[in-house]
Amino acid sequence: MNVDAQFKLEDLQLVILPGKGPSVNQLELYNKVYGCWRELWSTALKNEILQVETDLYSNDFTRQDEVLALFYQGECAGLCCLRSVDFDEAATKDDAYFTKWPEFTVRKLHSYGKRVLICSQLTVSPHFRRNYLGISWKDLLVALAARRLLDTECEVMVGAVRRVRGMEKATYRSGFIPLMIDIPFIGKESADLVAYLKEKALPSEVKSIANIVDSLFPHSVVTAQHKGVKYAA
Repeated sequence: MNVDAQFKLEDLQLVILPGKGPSVNQLELYNKVYGCWRELWSTALKNEILQVETDLYSNDFTRQDEVLALFYQGECAGLCCLRSVDFDEAATKDDAYFTKWPEFTVRKLHSYGKRVLICSQLTVSPHFRRNYLGISWKDLLVALAARRLLDTECEVMVGAVRRVRGMEKATYRSGFIPLMIDIPFIGKESADLVAYLKEKALPSEVKSIANIVDSLFPHSVVTAQHKGVKYAA
């Protein structure tokens, strides 16, 4: 993949914010990221996923430990949500996120670790799709989320990735492995259940994406504080 000569790395910003309870200094950016999330997912539910029930409630955002958002020249390129769970806690097995997971996939997940970072609601803004500026922005978001796992005490990251836009292929290029392929998901869509193992973590196989991740992460705006995350200075 050849990055467009017009792309400017210095105009790219990674923002990681808490799902709720921002500080006074974070509030303006928090509200901007929430607005991006609401706009992107309202559009996706209505025009892409075609759900009968298209109401979007803020608790889908505020229940997250972190929201990772990517901005380019001040415009939101995409985002995803991160939440940690621990299967040693009895309540986790009844978490709504895992209700559509076949039991054998949950057992398989347990074999990789009990502390799990859930990556969900990953979406790319329409303007940044179709390899805008020579970059697969979905690959970049997936790779950034995977990189974030390394800063936590969680042992594995999981996701249910929509197949309709080839998102599952982006996860596999970033080193995720399949737990189950092509299961019914939302509306008429199907998904792959995927996992990224910290002990076998590798950079994206797309060299340009791996280079951007390496450049971004030391300079990312990391402000969230949640259980299971170790914060570097």
